Amino acid sequence: QSPMIIFTARGNHHVDLEAMDKGAVDYLTKGEFNEALLERTIRYAMDRKRAELALAAANASLEKTIGERTADLNHAKATLERRQNTLHTLLHNAPVAIWMADNTRKMHFINQTFLDIQGIDKRQILAADDYYSLLPNNIREQWQASDDECFQRGICNSREKWFDADGAIHTFDIVKAKVMGETDRLVGIGIDVTRQLELQAQMEHAQRLESLGVLAGGIAHDFNNLLAIIMANSGLAQRKLDQPDFINQSLNNVTDASQRAADLCKQMMAYAGKGDYEPGIMLLSDMVASMSDLMRISIPRNISVQHHLSELPFEIMADESQLQQVIMNLLINAAEAIGEHSPGLIQIKTGHMRADRDYLQATVSDSGTEAGEYCYIEITDNGCGMDADICNHLFDPFFTTKFAGRGLGMSAILGIIRGHRGAIKVDSEAGVGTSIRVLLPATNVARQQAVETNQPIPTWQGHGMALVVDDEPGMCEMASVLMQGLGFEPIAAEDGLAAIEAFRKHQADISIVVLDLSMPRMDGEACFREIRAIKPDVKVVLSSGYSESEATTRFSGKGLSGFVQKPYSPETFEHTIQAAFSKTGKN
Repeated sequence: QSPMIIFTARGNHHVDLEAMDKGAVDYLTKGEFNEALLERTIRYAMDRKRAELALAAANASLEKTIGERTADLNHAKATLERRQNTLHTLLHNAPVAIWMADNTRKMHFINQTFLDIQGIDKRQILAADDYYSLLPNNIREQWQASDDECFQRGICNSREKWFDADGAIHTFDIVKAKVMGETDRLVGIGIDVTRQLELQAQMEHAQRLESLGVLAGGIAHDFNNLLAIIMANSGLAQRKLDQPDFINQSLNNVTDASQRAADLCKQMMAYAGKGDYEPGIMLLSDMVASMSDLMRISIPRNISVQHHLSELPFEIMADESQLQQVIMNLLINAAEAIGEHSPGLIQIKTGHMRADRDYLQATVSDSGTEAGEYCYIEITDNGCGMDADICNHLFDPFFTTKFAGRGLGMSAILGIIRGHRGAIKVDSEAGVGTSIRVLLPATNVARQQAVETNQPIPTWQGHGMALVVDDEPGMCEMASVLMQGLGFEPIAAEDGLAAIEAFRKHQADISIVVLDLSMPRMDGEACFREIRAIKPDVKVVLSSGYSESEATTRFSGKGLSGFVQKPYSPETFEHTIQAAFSKTGKN
C-alpha cells in the first residue's frame, strides 16, 4: 500500500487527527505550502513507509525465529525430561545402593535399593542432619572411616557388612568418590556380593572335593601297587620256608616296598604342609651353588643352565634337604618342558625382595603369609610353557600332564613351602616358557654351628616295665616285641583311658611309656598329662604319623623324652628308646 498525503482547505487539529486516523502519513493545507514543503513532505512519507515495511518484515522474521526457538526449547525440554525420567528410573531401580551425601553428614539423594537394604524411611533419612545416627552401630564406625578416607583421597574402596531390614547379614563392595567440581559431596555405590561369595565358596568346596577325589585315586593306585608287592613277597616267603636265600630276597622286597610307601606318605604330609622339617640357618645362594654338579647331571646335555646368584648375605631358616627336593623338582620339570631334542636354557636366580600384601595375593601361599622381607629362588625355562587351565591345576594333588600315577611333586612342593611359611609365584605362557619364583622368609638370626648328633650309643639293656599305648593292635604288638628285645617287660593299652588304668596299677615298675598321639576316647596329649601327674619323672616317648614338629608342638616344655615317627624301622625305634635313657637332667 502506497503512502497517503491529504490535501485540505481546512487545516485544524481535528482534521489532522482524523486524517492520520484514516491512514494518512501527513497532510497539507491548500494555499499554505510551497514546492519545497511538498517535496519534503513526500520524502518523509516515502521514508516512513519504507521504515514501516522494514519494521514489519523484521517483526515477521523475529516472530518466526521466536517460534522456531520456542519449538527447539520445547523439544529440548521434552528430551531433558525423558532423560531425567530415564535416569531417575535407572537410579531408583538399579540393583545397587546409590546415595549422595556431604561432609556434614547430610544425605541429599538415596535410591530405592538403599532404602530396601537399610530399612530406613526416605523422608526420615533426607531430613536427618546426621544420617550416621540412623545407621546400626555395627556399621556406623566403618561407614565414617570410609567417608573420611573418601574426602581425603577423593575415592575409597571397601568391603563392608550390612544388616538388611530383616537383620540378615549382607556383604557389600562399596565405592565412594567425591563429586567432580565439589569438595564437600560424595557419591556412594554399594554392590551386594553376598550371593557371589556364597557361589565362590561352593565352587572352591567343589574344587576341593574334586582335588580330594584325585588325591584318593592317586594314593589308591600307588598303594595298591606297593601292597601287591608286599603281599606277593610275603606269600612267596611263606611257601619257601626251606629256602633261606629266597626268603631273604622276598623280605628285602617287602622292606623296599614298605620304604616306598613310607616315602609316599611323607610326600602327602608335605602336600598337607605337615612334613618333617629340621630347619637350620643357611644362605640360599650358597646352598644353590653347592647343588650345581647335581643339577648338571640331572638334565639333558642339550639344555644350558645359567646361574645368577645374589651375593647379599641374607639368610633363611629352612630344612636343607626339603629345599633341595623343591629345587631339583622344579629343575627337572623345567628340563622336561624343554625336551631332549632341541637346545634350551634354564636360568636359576636368587635374590632378596620385600613382598607386600598385593604381591603375596598373586602367589600361591597360606592365608597367614605376611608381608615382609623374603629371599627367593627363581627357575625360568624357555620350554613349552603352560596355558591358564594347566596353571590353575598345577598344584592339585596327582594332577599331571604326564602318564598316570605321577603328579604329587608340585603339590608336595607347595606343602613344603607352606611349611616354611613361604609362597610360590608362577608366570607361564603356552609356547613361551615358565618362570617359578619360590619365596622364603628372610631371617636375621645368627648362623649356628652344627652340633654332631650322630654319636653312636653303646649297646645296653633296659629294665623294668614298658607301657605301650596304641589303638592299632599291629603297631602295639610290634612295639612290644621291640621293647622286649631291649630288656623291658612290655604291657599294652589300646587307648588313653586303658593306659591310665594300667599305669595306676603298675606305676612303681613302669620306667618308660611309648605313647600314640591320635587315639579314641582319650588322645595322647590328655593321657600324657594324666600320666605325668601320677609320676612326674617317668619317661614318655611320643609316636605318631605326623612329623615331629607337628606332633610335639603341644608338648613343648613339658618334658617329653623323645619322638619316633611312624612308620619306623626297628633300628630307629631302638635308637630313640636308648636316646631317651641317655638324656641327663630332668625330663
